[in-house]
Amino acid sequence: MRYCSSKRTRSYIKIMNQIKSIYMFFLPFLLVAIIGISAYQLILFPVNLSWLASIMTSMPLLVFLLAVIIFKSKPRTSEILLTYTLVAIIGLLLALIVAIFPQLQYQVEPNYTALALAEFGFVLHVSYVFWYSSLQRPIQNKLRVDGELPAFSVFKGDVEVLSQSFLGFPTIIIFFRGNWCPFCMAQIKELAQQYRQLVLSGIKIVLISPQPERITENLAKRFNVPFIFLVDKGNKSADMLGLNHKSGLPKGLKLYGYNSDTVYPTVIVTNKTGKIIYLDETPSFRNRPEPKQYLNILLSNTV
Repeated sequence: MRYCSSKRTRSYIKIMNQIKSIYMFFLPFLLVAIIGISAYQLILFPVNLSWLASIMTSMPLLVFLLAVIIFKSKPRTSEILLTYTLVAIIGLLLALIVAIFPQLQYQVEPNYTALALAEFGFVLHVSYVFWYSSLQRPIQNKLRVDGELPAFSVFKGDVEVLSQSFLGFPTIIIFFRGNWCPFCMAQIKELAQQYRQLVLSGIKIVLISPQPERITENLAKRFNVPFIFLVDKGNKSADMLGLNHKSGLPKGLKLYGYNSDTVYPTVIVTNKTGKIIYLDETPSFRNRPEPKQYLNILLSNTV
């Protein structure tokens, strides 16, 4: 798990988060531009492997992003997006081979424009998989397995809800980034599919996000399950717990009412006495724990 400390390091992380925010805003437009230019050239020159290679390095990531945004069905992926990455690698290799041996497509000179676009598309792909997806969490010493759940407060509307109110019930607490995050929505959807078993077992499910109340209310209506949807106004509790993701919101989403700071996706499971019996602090926003990982622990813990 990637943890970072020291004031200088935290400042560096904040700057990197701001860069990531800008990167994610422009990423879809850049991928579409590369694919569009390459497809147009491929129409003009059908037997041109250079432009095909350029499409192959950019198309996999765009398809992945569209699938994630539209279907919101998978709260976890492979670490390197194996299938998508293999296609991108094949595209890059094809671009390099054609550039080295332009005679393969009956050309005297390599197509440097197509090669540059293929390389740029591959860089975008790799940076998303290995750089953007990685969460550099600050060191936090408030949450630990076998420790007590720290006292914090969140809100339901204008009503303050104290963490002490979770005592007396085994509880699953999920800090999620917001409705804008398809992996968060897939995570909640996956848990909602098991709500009957959870409710019958007397388990409370608490979902906490820094997003505006009206958006959280819409989320609660959409799922229509007996979960407790709460808002961490100003990320105050997340900040106290070491879960505040500074400048973690992709650029442009502030227009929809979200704050530029979001939260590191985190799952906390407590028993009836408030003791933490499971803690997941994922190092990648693309990977959320399977419910069975903590449900088995929770159902077997009767304290």
